Amino acid sequence: MEDVAINIPAAAGLGFETWDQPSDNDFISPAKWKDLGERDIPFINVARVIHSRTKPELMEMFRTEPDISMRLADDLKSSGEDYHALARMLEGGHARLLVAAAALVQEEQPDAIHVEVVAPETAGDDDAASCPMAALIDKYDEAVRQRDTLTDAEADAYWEKHGVPVERELLHDTPRVHSIKGAAGALRLVLSYEEIDPEDANLIRAALTYLEGEA
Repeated sequence: MEDVAINIPAAAGLGFETWDQPSDNDFISPAKWKDLGERDIPFINVARVIHSRTKPELMEMFRTEPDISMRLADDLKSSGEDYHALARMLEGGHARLLVAAAALVQEEQPDAIHVEVVAPETAGDDDAASCPMAALIDKYDEAVRQRDTLTDAEADAYWEKHGVPVERELLHDTPRVHSIKGAAGALRLVLSYEEIDPEDANLIRAALTYLEGEA
């Protein structure tokens, strides 16, 4: 089990509302859970195959079967949204358990609580220099800058070679964050995604404003 660092007093002070009836607009309804495996596993396999195809090959697919290709794109988007909603529910359940655990510790062992908080002003250049996330974000930003100086044809080839590996590492082998610079950089990257929910973007901007003010 992975260790989780918690600021006990801060976590214990958080509150949350119970769900009387989960909203389909926010999270997946129980009726959909049963369908995820049977309906979406084929789409997961299709997505895996798509990742093995080149851009020209996918262009040809749209050229020869435009209706099927567009419908497949819509299905993949819908499937991804469902799994994203399911992940949000699982993460929310995890967070609520941690809040409850922190509240119990604070209630039953108030004298045993010791939380070491590093003040933002102490998180300086040394922390940023050793932060895996900050280093990878810098590498990603540099790849974006270089790509933007190239023609469209050159940019695609450059990004496939230099940008995609960095992006894959950020999203799938996500490094730890050891600095404000790394945390702020990760949040800015998420905000750059066009598909982010407006409500989520507002929360991220609020956190980013705080981090950038303390950096």
